[in-house]
Amino acid sequence: MESCRLPIELCEAIMDAIPSSDEYITPDEYDTLVACRETCLSWSVRAKAILDTHWCLKSPQSVGLFVSALRSSAQVASRMESIVHLELDWGQYSGPPYLSQSMDLFMTSLPSSISSLIFFSVVVDLSPRVLRMRLPFFSRLTVVQFFSVTFDTLGIMLDFIWACPNLESLTLELYWYGGTPPTRESVVRFQNAREYRHGCQKLRQLRICHAYGFHHPLTRLPVGGALFGSALTRLDFTIDNFVLDGNITPFIQGAFPQLQHVYIWMIERVVVAYEGPSMLHYLAAGLGSHELLEEIYFDTRCCNGVVWDGQAWCERIVGRADEWGGRNLRSLFAPSLKSLLIVIRDGGREEEEICTQQVLSAFPDASDLFTIESHPVLLSRPDTPTTQV
Repeated sequence: MESCRLPIELCEAIMDAIPSSDEYITPDEYDTLVACRETCLSWSVRAKAILDTHWCLKSPQSVGLFVSALRSSAQVASRMESIVHLELDWGQYSGPPYLSQSMDLFMTSLPSSISSLIFFSVVVDLSPRVLRMRLPFFSRLTVVQFFSVTFDTLGIMLDFIWACPNLESLTLELYWYGGTPPTRESVVRFQNAREYRHGCQKLRQLRICHAYGFHHPLTRLPVGGALFGSALTRLDFTIDNFVLDGNITPFIQGAFPQLQHVYIWMIERVVVAYEGPSMLHYLAAGLGSHELLEEIYFDTRCCNGVVWDGQAWCERIVGRADEWGGRNLRSLFAPSLKSLLIVIRDGGREEEEICTQQVLSAFPDASDLFTIESHPVLLSRPDTPTTQV
């Protein structure tokens, strides 16, 4: 293996960009890191250090080999103590991606360093009896993320989440779960079960993501916010094509008394005509009584050649003057609210001005709350505002 001939600054910049998240590695990033490990000596050391903390098992068979290695000897197990994030990515697996094929994983004493479990393209069909056994496997997990995941029933999804007593961060990008959406009566029963099992007592962050081409998970959890406990301080929604209908209002209404931050990540892939209340309208209806709420953050971007339409987008976010009928913006939320931030991706000064005019048209009193920013690339969280409304 040769040494790297590129400038060290360029090598560091490349490796710093992989992975894009401290919590998980996407399937493409994992393959990239494996390739970097084989490129040259300097890249190999850096890539190996990342891969040692992020392990990806790409089939039930690889899960079996992983479990066998753990059980083979204490020496082998000790070498795995560097693992922090364990991924099950079965997107390329040709067989049925049922998690029940890998039951041994949940019955095994894993390295104590593992605190994060990520699923890609898996059908979670575990028995409720297994999930209620209080297995040590689940007690160490503080981060669980489901991407493109199917659950047999809503009950199995909740059993899995509640089986993790130390869970702090949860991501849900669901394809589907079986059965019918819960009614208010069934939610009460689930809520009683959650309290009995002390579920989600430490959950601080919940991310609900929209899998492109599928219904938003909120259409299957229209009144389910209380099922995720009362400790939540941050709530994220990822939305395709600006579809955020009235399901969000009953989901957050009366739930999450500790909520401080709400983040809405919006991606427009195709031009969609929208006639209805604004996103701020739905949020105000659900969050108006949240006394600790400090920040509402909107992040907007378009892809697939869709052109940014400033006035239409801002109308979807904040609404028009006639929607609010002259109401004061501060009257919609608790006095604790300090910031309403709109970020425009791949925008500039012109887009900022269009959005600013729309905001002030709807809320002339909004200058001390609303901030408009534009950024050329998607950042995890912008730091410096560029335009104050």
